[in-house]
Amino acid sequence: MSNPEVLVVIGDATETLDTLYPYMRLQEAGFTPVVIAPERHLYQMVLHEVKPGWTITKEWEGYTLQSNLAFREVDPERYVGIFFSGGRAPEYLRYDKDLVRITKHFFEKNKPIASVCHGVEIPAYADCVRGRKMATVPKCQFDLEVCGGTFVNEPCVIDGNLISGRTFHDNGRYVGPWIRLLEQSVGKSTQPVVPPSLVDNGEVLIVIGDATETMDTMYPYYRLQESNFRPIIIAPEQRRYQLVMHEVKPGWTITREWEGYTLQADLPFKDVNPDNYYGILFSGGRAPEYIRYDKDLVRVTKHFFENNKPVGCVCHGVEIPAYADCVRGRRMATVPKCQFDLEVCGGTYVNEPCVIDGNLISGRGFQDSGFYVPHWIKLLEAARSQNDSV
Repeated sequence: MSNPEVLVVIGDATETLDTLYPYMRLQEAGFTPVVIAPERHLYQMVLHEVKPGWTITKEWEGYTLQSNLAFREVDPERYVGIFFSGGRAPEYLRYDKDLVRITKHFFEKNKPIASVCHGVEIPAYADCVRGRKMATVPKCQFDLEVCGGTFVNEPCVIDGNLISGRTFHDNGRYVGPWIRLLEQSVGKSTQPVVPPSLVDNGEVLIVIGDATETMDTMYPYYRLQESNFRPIIIAPEQRRYQLVMHEVKPGWTITREWEGYTLQADLPFKDVNPDNYYGILFSGGRAPEYIRYDKDLVRVTKHFFENNKPVGCVCHGVEIPAYADCVRGRRMATVPKCQFDLEVCGGTYVNEPCVIDGNLISGRGFQDSGFYVPHWIKLLEAARSQNDSV
């Protein structure tokens, strides 16, 4: 039996993190995301972040995403839910008569709907927000209110079948309730759909440096928040770090790198007492080959392996535990180019989206996020439950 399908609405200039966290979270929950757009082709997503010296967000190139169907090809009866992503795409897409038709279907049939950031512009234009409460990026408050909706400045707003967040910074708060609503709609869950707790219960380390890969890092980051863990970013120093993006571009046979979002480190490696944390994630990108030599990072890494605590690892992240002599006799997934680093240090390479070896959960790249991260989260939740019962 095939997985239930959920629509994800995009176009050129759709925001990257607005889109990819819900996309991969659907995969994690056993749904198939079906990307719809004006035409069937590869779309250019963007990143939005307030840069030093700016008072509004700056835009630059994000990943690309292939659409599965054009709007005119969509029979909405086939799909159990829909997601309206943000970025600049919605202000162009909203006038498409087939997208309006699709949008009205989900509101009229009371199916699970999620919207983030500028995504509100689509149901607002389709006259579907009248009398509804929604979160959106504050600059779109007018679009919502002029069409009869009520703006709520909260990370997750639940109004019946409509669940919304303000921006991708709310991914860990509003996407989970939407997933539960979808699960209810197909009989996979009876768990109540309630606003998320904003009180963190336990802390988990994420290791980064300059040139850490964006989605390798941000999917686990928001997924920890969704499970009420506080992600603690550790790096060589306590400062803001430049993440990067890696994607194979036309004419290239390997990934091209360019600037991603930035991320603030909470602690330098030297100040980390690993006894205080439930688990650790080794993210990918080019950072690991530089930071693996830090003696305090080696100390921290060894702690989690020696004490059998939950360890997540993706892509080039393997270079850190490999250097720390922690992969000997272990099975792991990693990006194929790092197969040598794993095997020369005594590990076994497995080319699968999720490899579980005791306390060690690994994936090949960020495309595997929806497959390996949930198993790591389950280990963390079990560790927290055991700690709470002591």
